[in-house]
Amino acid sequence: FLRWGYGAKTCETVATAILMFIVYMQQLFVLIFAYATNTLPVARDVCTQWRMMNGQSVYLRKSGHILAWGLKHLLLVDAEQATNHLEKTTLREECNVGEDYFRMGWSDRGRLVYKHPLWVILGVVCILSMLMGPQTAMAIHTRIFLLGGRGGDDEDLVTRQEMEDFAEQDAKDQARLQTQIDAQRTEMEQLKTQQKNDMEELRKQIEALTR
Repeated sequence: FLRWGYGAKTCETVATAILMFIVYMQQLFVLIFAYATNTLPVARDVCTQWRMMNGQSVYLRKSGHILAWGLKHLLLVDAEQATNHLEKTTLREECNVGEDYFRMGWSDRGRLVYKHPLWVILGVVCILSMLMGPQTAMAIHTRIFLLGGRGGDDEDLVTRQEMEDFAEQDAKDQARLQTQIDAQRTEMEQLKTQQKNDMEELRKQIEALTR
């Protein structure tokens, strides 16, 4: 089913579209949450990093320790000291659960949908337009300009028989190309042998003249 021409392209397109939709939806909620709370997302990121470095992660405790260790040993600056300073001064020590700079949770997403439905709907429409627009335009173009008089809607643009014929012709072309390559290789070997024989004959003639 997933071989070329029988669904692999469709599955790849659908999987990619779903993944990108999830990513874009996350960014949409981050943007709306920033506007609704008047807080830049980077402030919440700093708080998340501070909780990881100080062992106060709410969800990812083990991975938080690993990330904090990596930042501490890979960065050229003292990220832990700078993060602690920001948490105590700029962020006013409000990085824990329920405080102003805690990360956005699922409950926050629900409240955003309830309080700002128009923003969410417009964002979803824009995301779907970016993801599905090119495929939809291509499908319409194919149906209108390429199908022409081929028949009704039940007839596919490229039938299975046509795909098999194309694959068979492609195999024949590859076989013919391989035959040409083999012939050229044989010709090159013969030419090398002839050159070797000529050089040997020339060497013998030179030796005969020098005696």
